[in-house]
Amino acid sequence: MSRKAIKKFTCLFLAAIAVFYVLYHIYILLFPNIKTDTAYIAQVFDAIDAQAYIVRSEMEISTDANGYVNFTLNDADKVEKNGVIAQVYATEKQGLLSKKAEKLKNEIKRLESLNSFSVALSTTPSAMEQQAYLELGYLLRNINDDAFDEMPKRKDKLLYLLNERQLVTGQTLNLSDKIARLKEELTELEANMDNSPISVLAEESGYFVGKTDGYESAFDYANVKKITSKQVDALLENTMEANENKNAAKLVTDANWYVVCNLKKDEALLLSVDQYVTLTMPLVSSNKLDAKIVAINQTDKGSVAAVVFQCDYIDENVLSIRKEPIKINVAEYRGLSINKNAIHEKMLTRTVIDDETGKEKVEEKLVKGVYVLSGKQAIFKEIDIIFSASDYVICSINPEESRLFSEGTVKEYDEVIVKGKKLFDGKFVR
Repeated sequence: MSRKAIKKFTCLFLAAIAVFYVLYHIYILLFPNIKTDTAYIAQVFDAIDAQAYIVRSEMEISTDANGYVNFTLNDADKVEKNGVIAQVYATEKQGLLSKKAEKLKNEIKRLESLNSFSVALSTTPSAMEQQAYLELGYLLRNINDDAFDEMPKRKDKLLYLLNERQLVTGQTLNLSDKIARLKEELTELEANMDNSPISVLAEESGYFVGKTDGYESAFDYANVKKITSKQVDALLENTMEANENKNAAKLVTDANWYVVCNLKKDEALLLSVDQYVTLTMPLVSSNKLDAKIVAINQTDKGSVAAVVFQCDYIDENVLSIRKEPIKINVAEYRGLSINKNAIHEKMLTRTVIDDETGKEKVEEKLVKGVYVLSGKQAIFKEIDIIFSASDYVICSINPEESRLFSEGTVKEYDEVIVKGKKLFDGKFVR
């Protein structure tokens, strides 16, 4: 082979290597041989799902007065004994005028509140959006349940929340003219109203609820701590319909109310009487309710348990519910969320000083950990698992030294390798 041919061959060979090198790195860039997830802090609950029934101390409000009944309270309003619950008017026309006047007063009050709204209040646009979405959910639920009498109240509250959000984001609302027009309308309305209605007084102090659901006497409130699993099942299966009387309403006469549900034996073993837990009702609110376990009733150690939770938080949403799916949050874990596919077992060794002889000795232990991307290398880091789910684990952020065999552990924002072949400590992966 001539010198010229050798030179040409050498040049082509070197060019091929260069092209291969470039193509290889393009391939690695486009199709990396590893996949990583960022370690981030998460908060999870070890929860039990159940179907619950609500037991309250409830008193139906009835009136023998003839005429049109106009309730003067809103849901969850507190009324003292002998306080005014409703006004009874001689004719329906007068009652409707009274109801319209009450609606105007509430609208004026809301608008005046918005007009003097201060952005210094501790709220954010995202918080307002969350409340608005929740209220929209209630409105859609009212439509689905044909609860059309509830819809105007939900609509007004939703519009108020949306207006509040506008103010929080710095927009201005000039409501003075509208408030003045509503006040003029109210003055004209009051001039045509009967000023001598009959008042309906509360027989006991309590919280007002403007409707009944037919379950007010389904279970004796005084015996709720003795409820059995069969009784819970009967309450959940009951299909009693609400009272169709348009004047039906009730008072919840005790701030303590109870959530009862049936749990399997192994679920009940996670709970104990006098234990405090939080309850979540996803269809009612995103907030967690503080609750105390006051009874766990079983016929024998292997049977289904009727569990009774005591709550004392009152608002219009919790007063409206009767049968709801709940989550019982038994424990709370806060740590680094790690994909289970990232977890490996590795035999580690370390040199320690023997307490008895004072000499060095080597210890080894099989530990669980993950490979973390450090530059272009895979570095093994031990983990301390505090909670395990089906596809992820929660690891301690700052575990005690006694919990780790090695000196280091995974940290927040570490790039954890969840997919890679034949990983080992120090391996170049890119």
